[in-house]
Amino acid sequence: MRQRFDQSVVQTLEGMFGNRLDHVAIVDFEGFKAITDALGGVDVNVPVPFSTADGGHTYAQGAQRMDGDQALAFARERYAFADGDYQRVRNQQLFLKSVLSTALTPSTLTNPVKINELVNQVSPYLSVDSGLDSGTLGSLALSMRGVRGGNVKSFTLPNLGTGTSADGQSIVIKDDAAVLGISEALTNDSLVSYLAANGLG
Repeated sequence: MRQRFDQSVVQTLEGMFGNRLDHVAIVDFEGFKAITDALGGVDVNVPVPFSTADGGHTYAQGAQRMDGDQALAFARERYAFADGDYQRVRNQQLFLKSVLSTALTPSTLTNPVKINELVNQVSPYLSVDSGLDSGTLGSLALSMRGVRGGNVKSFTLPNLGTGTSADGQSIVIKDDAAVLGISEALTNDSLVSYLAANGLG
């Protein structure tokens, strides 16, 4: 695994939420495709049918298996949607959950040989912190043998809508109350309850 990533992003998130990030893993576009293909494709239940703006891919509503190229196009598209980036984020979250559902299966997580094979397949495409080596990743996978895709929660940080910066850039306006609430929930280990109470996840 590569050990290069932008430390400023980590510092920004830790400063915003007042909590330490134990580990970081970043994947680029080529890695995104490779990981999908390493898993033998990923099944995604497409919520909104669309065609990519370049006309290269079309996605019907409903379940379909995606290879690396299809998955990358699915996760990158925004111009096909009325709400642009917002639907793209939802699609990205959906895809990542599908990846986890594919990987977090009893046949994988209870088999150290399969875990090792999966780690070896995906690790060349990840940039990680110095503490997240192959051994740590394998141990983490074993510790998650009781976790399934349905246990995974994802959400988008609440915001106050969009606006324009002083230099004319389109921006998303931060919701300070939401940031504080999530920060406190992380500190108190009550994020699941916070998400449920606020209709998130």
